[in-house]
Amino acid sequence: MAPTTTHGSTLDDKDAPHWDDSEIPSQLGKVAIVTGANSGIGFETAKKLAEHGATVVLACRNEERGRSAERDILTYLATKGLPSSSHPQVVFMRLDVGKFASVHTFSDAFHERFVQLDLLVNNAGIGLPAQKFIEDGIESQFGINHLGHFLLTKLLFDLLKKSPAARVVSISSNMHRHVKAAFDSQGRLVPESGYPLSKLANLLFAYELERRLRVNGIRNVMSVAAHPGFSETSAFKTLIETRVPRVLHWLAYLIVKLLPFQSAEMGALPPLYAATAESVQGMEYFGPHRRRQSGYPIREISSPESYDEEKARKLWAYSEMLVKCTFDAM
Repeated sequence: MAPTTTHGSTLDDKDAPHWDDSEIPSQLGKVAIVTGANSGIGFETAKKLAEHGATVVLACRNEERGRSAERDILTYLATKGLPSSSHPQVVFMRLDVGKFASVHTFSDAFHERFVQLDLLVNNAGIGLPAQKFIEDGIESQFGINHLGHFLLTKLLFDLLKKSPAARVVSISSNMHRHVKAAFDSQGRLVPESGYPLSKLANLLFAYELERRLRVNGIRNVMSVAAHPGFSETSAFKTLIETRVPRVLHWLAYLIVKLLPFQSAEMGALPPLYAATAESVQGMEYFGPHRRRQSGYPIREISSPESYDEEKARKLWAYSEMLVKCTFDAM
């Protein structure tokens, strides 16, 4: 059921204080994974978590870009006056959430290296590419934005439970408000294509995970969601280069430059709030000011569709079938 009111926090008020990364509590001793951490929202989220003491795994598909992000974050930490001996660990580990075998390999490697996981930020994604498919004929946006993270969360769930206070943060988008989920008589999502649908799936999964945690009495793991608003990220460059004729690239880049984007640093604030603020409760959704799609984080109510418990259960079962794994969340 969708919440009918907000939770009374000042974060709900139109004149809410401007929460920023300076208010992130210490992350010392915590281990975090940020998928898609080589650029944009993921990079800024990982950088700030590391600045506040977390050991951060940059889970990225492209090794060259992942290693570059690792170096850039360590350089940034040095500029903050931290001696190298006190730097938190910032580690690139290869992960392609569009390939289920890669997700399994990453999980195995992470289990060998770490004994617990405190924060999983499911951020990696693609937006509006020409229609493509990953394995088994699964549409790429649904597969990468949702299924890969569903499988990753399942495989790392044992380590999340070992944390005294773990969080799973699913990065969605307000594009989810423009679509509904439909299932056929065999429980298959139809159609399973489209960026907005993949972002709705992120929320259906995030909320259903929290429900199952509560039902199973798991109090030390929390599932929440966030979106970055209208933020400038490398996704727009990818969109232009894959969907706009080359002869019109100059015009597309000019239009993007004129649009009122906020920086990736600002766009990372809602995910960071969801990941670290002490007042956060499970099944909450954070983003910048809804009408402006920019600014400091506030608590939002997502679409009524995103709280549909029956559809969430169907999506869970369908996801288990596609990734060939049962996720009991127990």
